[in-house]
Amino acid sequence: MHFDWRILFHRREMYNMNSDGTKNISLITNRKHVIVVGGQCFVYAKLYNGADDRLLANTAYTLRGLLTGTNITSVTDKEGVMLHENIPDDDYRIDCMGLSEITEVYYMDEQEHRNNNPWELWFVRR
Repeated sequence: MHFDWRILFHRREMYNMNSDGTKNISLITNRKHVIVVGGQCFVYAKLYNGADDRLLANTAYTLRGLLTGTNITSVTDKEGVMLHENIPDDDYRIDCMGLSEITEVYYMDEQEHRNNNPWELWFVRR
C-alpha cells in the first residue's frame, strides 16, 4: 500500500496587551505534524444523546478531520453505530444534532482488538 506524507505546521502566537491597546508578542511556537494521508485508521463508535440517554439511531452526522480537512457525512445505523475504515490518521470531530465531540481513531492493524464493540460517544449540551 502506498501512503502520501504531509507535513503541517501550526503557528501559535501569544500576546500581552499594553495599556495603550498595542500587542507585545510573548511566545511563538511552531508545531510540526506529520500525517500519513491514506487509509490506515478507523473510527468505530455508538452515538448517544446525553440529555435523555437514547441511542442516536438513523441520525445524520459529519466526521471532520481537524488537520487533513477530511469530511465524511453519513447516517448512523439502526443501533446508533458509525464505522469508517481506511481513513487518514488525524484528530477527528463528530458534528451531530448541532453538537460536537472529539473522537479517537485506531490503526487498522489494531482492528482485531475491537471485538465488534464500538466505543460510546455521548452528545451533551454544555
